[in-house]
Amino acid sequence: APPLAPPLAPPLAPPPAAAERTIGHVVSALRGFFRSITLGAHLEQSLQDLLRLLTLWFRYGGDARVDAALSDGFALVHVDTWLLVIPQIIARINAPQPRVRKAVQNLLLTVGRLHPQALIYPLAVASHESRPRREAERSTAASPRPDGRQAAAATSLPLFSMGRISHAEATLTMMRAHCDTLVEQALLVSNELIRVAILWPEQWHESLEQAYRRYFEQPHAGEPRGIESTLAVLAPLYARLEAGASTAHEADFVAAYAADLRSALAHCHEFRLSGDEAQLQAAWTRFYEVLRQLGRQLQQARTLQLRDVSPRLLKATNLEIAVPGTYRANAPVVAIRSFAPAIRVMSSKQRPRKLAVTGDDGVEYVFLLKGHEDLRQDERVMQLFGLVNRLLGSTAPLAGPAIRRYAVVPLSPASGLIGWVPSCDTLHQLVRHHRESRGVPLYLEHRIAAQLAPEPKRGGDGGDGGGGLAEGGELRAYNALPLLHRVEVFAAALSRTGGRDLAEALWLRSPSAEWWLERRSSYTRSVGVMCVVGYILGLGDRHLNNMLLDRVSGEVVHIDYGDCFEAAALRPRFPETVPFRLTRMLVTAMGVAGVDGVYRSTCEGAMRALRRHRSSVLAMLEAFLYDPLVHWNLDGAERGSAKRVSSRASLDGGEARGGAARGDKVMHAQALRVLRRVKSKLDGSEFGAAPIDVPTQVDRLVHEAQAHTNLAQMWGGWNPFW
Repeated sequence: APPLAPPLAPPLAPPPAAAERTIGHVVSALRGFFRSITLGAHLEQSLQDLLRLLTLWFRYGGDARVDAALSDGFALVHVDTWLLVIPQIIARINAPQPRVRKAVQNLLLTVGRLHPQALIYPLAVASHESRPRREAERSTAASPRPDGRQAAAATSLPLFSMGRISHAEATLTMMRAHCDTLVEQALLVSNELIRVAILWPEQWHESLEQAYRRYFEQPHAGEPRGIESTLAVLAPLYARLEAGASTAHEADFVAAYAADLRSALAHCHEFRLSGDEAQLQAAWTRFYEVLRQLGRQLQQARTLQLRDVSPRLLKATNLEIAVPGTYRANAPVVAIRSFAPAIRVMSSKQRPRKLAVTGDDGVEYVFLLKGHEDLRQDERVMQLFGLVNRLLGSTAPLAGPAIRRYAVVPLSPASGLIGWVPSCDTLHQLVRHHRESRGVPLYLEHRIAAQLAPEPKRGGDGGDGGGGLAEGGELRAYNALPLLHRVEVFAAALSRTGGRDLAEALWLRSPSAEWWLERRSSYTRSVGVMCVVGYILGLGDRHLNNMLLDRVSGEVVHIDYGDCFEAAALRPRFPETVPFRLTRMLVTAMGVAGVDGVYRSTCEGAMRALRRHRSSVLAMLEAFLYDPLVHWNLDGAERGSAKRVSSRASLDGGEARGGAARGDKVMHAQALRVLRRVKSKLDGSEFGAAPIDVPTQVDRLVHEAQAHTNLAQMWGGWNPFW
């Protein structure tokens, strides 16, 4: 395989002769890739060649000879092939080079004529991008300043995002010529699902909290009491409030809170004009009362009726558009028949919704509708797992297990759908149920550690009798100990408990010994495969709520891929010190052989397969890292309340302004660091200059994952004792 193309333009232009030679090599490489793709027996086998081709296209496509070679190649490749890389192509719909931009749009239109269902949701995402920012500009511009002039926009929409929106909308407009009904239905469904994902009470609660932080916690130079920043946060919400309610749920919000919110805004304007602190205090009295009532309301909300939150979605029946995530080329389209009338609100912090859609095949498809989160990153990870499954499938010992994938359908940069994984429980739920049924405290090991490392008692602090044990199993005094003492406490807590909860749950939930043996084998293999793949990907945050167990097969299914490329190991507070999760409960559930039986052979087989196909893995990871739409949190920054929401498209339009794929030298350096790190893992040289063989590499990783020195440094919510 040819070497990976450099992802970014070099800082200095090469000499003319060198540039000519480079273009000649690029044209030859493109012809080779097109030839390889057309000769591929299966579409999935062409994925790595497609990604390399895209890298060369987006890097050198501005040259006329490269553009001509691409045009010739497009005529040779079947249209279905491009369905594998639709997210990557749409990400470049506003490429800075005119030739690349025109070729991308032409290719999308060609695909759209044969497979409009495959394009409709991704294009809708691009058309929704930065909508809140546009609303903020309009509402902020209309807000009067103390001097009578209109305020400048608090935030400016990047040229990059504006271009992406206009090109996505232009493509949708051209698609209307042959599938107008489909486009209308897609926009209806995506708009209404976005509405349901984050309702007005949640939007106001989050924005008031943000405004509160800006007002009380952040200094504002040249801005009295941060009033302009506070109003900038609330401006888009006030614009929607004044536009009027469009659903019964929004009408209830207006009736309950509109008077207080308008009164608070009037006090803010009075403060801007007069500078009277009493006006600002009166405003925040109103704001805080609304914030308090909204918090109580959100805690009590468990079910939403579709007739109240989205009557248009309830009336949307017998549609032409496919159920999200079900479209496959050359397969019958499963269209949406109806949406379930009730939606369940989950109790987690972001309050995702459990939504059911009935297809015209009579099957009920269940999704998790998430707000406050950009799911395009999870979508890319699912693509990677598709490649990994194919690579592992060619390895005989691993022909059975594969990484469980599920549908991920972004709807906007801040919301999307995730296919519900049926018949699964989180490992945390299994342990909780097992301990509660036997009267064992859920955080028994944490209590023992808190007793061995007690926190000094404080006046008025009743605590829970566990010394330094806080809610959720967090240990205050234990975390303050020197590492050597912490390791001693950690080992003592383990020695006083059995840690067989997961193993016993597997046994008790199996109807027969044969079924238990089969489930245990599937469990062990799935844990081994994901340990290796997660290690290569740098996947973190593997606490027991992000790991599910299939009740039927025993397979472990992972969710939430927000911390990739070792972001969790780089974060400033409680950095992760283990390569993957291999705690004692997981090992005990593998049976008497522990890590030395099926688990080790599975890990070694998976590592051999990935090392054998390292160039394919690196090609895909490179395409992901330089995707202008996805922010991978490569610096390990803490994730806030609206985690992984890409509020800046490609780092505030760096691509459009600088003409580079990222337009940011820091991001470029971080991406190169990640690629070098992944390459060293695939070469077996991450522990030193000399590469080591697969068994030695796996043995060292297993040792690090189980070392008490590493586990004792983990965050308490990760449950290292389990």
